[in-house]
Amino acid sequence: MSSLIIREPVETDIRALQPVFQQCIRNDRGAFILTEAEGVKDSLRADIAGENLQHFLVAEQAGQVLGIMGIQPPDKGMEKFTVTPRPTELITALVSEQARGKGVGRALVSALTEMAVAEGSTELVVNSGPRYKKTGWPFWERLFGESVGVAKNYYGRGGDALVWRKPLDKAE
Repeated sequence: MSSLIIREPVETDIRALQPVFQQCIRNDRGAFILTEAEGVKDSLRADIAGENLQHFLVAEQAGQVLGIMGIQPPDKGMEKFTVTPRPTELITALVSEQARGKGVGRALVSALTEMAVAEGSTELVVNSGPRYKKTGWPFWERLFGESVGVAKNYYGRGGDALVWRKPLDKAE
């Protein structure tokens, strides 16, 4: 099997990521959330054009894009969970169903951690909403340990998100 490649996104990835979006961006009833997927696509286009503060990486293997994840300065709702002067927020953690449990998410986090350290970040913060209770929550707990808090109603009424934090240093 060919090696996993973690790289910056290109325009053709937006279309290649559609199956990942279809699998991962779903509401509690399992319906695809088109508006959210379109928002991710818009953010990707802006990153590719160098027009925003979000930076994404994609995971590819054997010519197939398997996942996407990014970083950005923490939004207002995440700032209260940070404890160091230069935090970075992990965002849009999406990995295809067939690639889960195979190190793809971990590789994306590792590469983004290196990017954050290189940019002078002092910690990572990430949240995961209730619809990812069975997939995202266990993943973040394995990587970052126990959550550091709950962002109440972060994703609307009753949409509480667990929050994790990881300090960074130059040795990361």
